[in-house]
Amino acid sequence: MRISIAGGIVTLAIVCGLLFAVGGNESGGGAGDMEVTTRPAVLISPAVKIGELSVYGVKLGDSVDRIPNNAAVSAQDVPERPQDVVYAGRDVRFYAFQKRIYRIRIQGDLAKQIPTYDSDRLQVAFGKADEVSEASSGKDTYVSFFSRHLRYTVHRRRTLSFVTEVDLYAP
Repeated sequence: MRISIAGGIVTLAIVCGLLFAVGGNESGGGAGDMEVTTRPAVLISPAVKIGELSVYGVKLGDSVDRIPNNAAVSAQDVPERPQDVVYAGRDVRFYAFQKRIYRIRIQGDLAKQIPTYDSDRLQVAFGKADEVSEASSGKDTYVSFFSRHLRYTVHRRRTLSFVTEVDLYAP
């Protein structure tokens, strides 16, 4: 009897710890406010909705005026699409059309903080991917979940696979 009660307590502690780590809110805002720069692990949580995520305080659909200085981005025009602007930085890229953010790419040091996931483990977490394709180099796999408005780039290095980029798309 002691073993089953102790096992239950340990299981409960683990589940509560996971819920707090992924579903808790460190920013003190509303329950749906999840900042990627402080907790990149929320990017692999199936419980999180894309509209709840913010990167440097910017959400999909926001005006480019909301991009803060600490995001360290610079504007780059897209010659073939004059109404598009890419705000590129070391850890993030904001893609804007008519001054509204429609895509956010998390990369660099922010992406390095995401727990190690390969394409199979992503599909276990989110369900079957809508599209899985390989880059021409053969080292990157793109795993897309269209219904969740997400695309992960998974890089393979020998026996280790890890997420190098996460693209969030506006619905």
